[in-house]
Amino acid sequence: MKPGAPVKVAGIKIGNVERIRFLGGKEGDEKTGRRIQVRVDVWVEDRVKDTLRQDAEFFINTAGVLGEQYLEIVPGDDFEN
Repeated sequence: MKPGAPVKVAGIKIGNVERIRFLGGKEGDEKTGRRIQVRVDVWVEDRVKDTLRQDAEFFINTAGVLGEQYLEIVPGDDFEN
C-alpha cells in the first residue's frame, strides 16, 4: 500500500491514505501501551467520521486484476468515542 491508496467501508470509497511511516516499535501507544510498528495517516470524509468506533478494525486488501491495494475499515460496535 502507498500514499494515495483508497480507504473504503463496505466497498465504498470514503477517503485516502495520506502517509505511511515505519516506526519499528520505537514509539508506544499512550492508551494501550503497545509498541507501534507502522503508523498510517488517513483522511476520511466528514460524513463517515461518526460511524467509525473505538474498536474499528483496519485491513489492507487488494482489488481488481492488477491488485490495487486499499485500506478497508470495519467500523466496529463500541459506542464510546
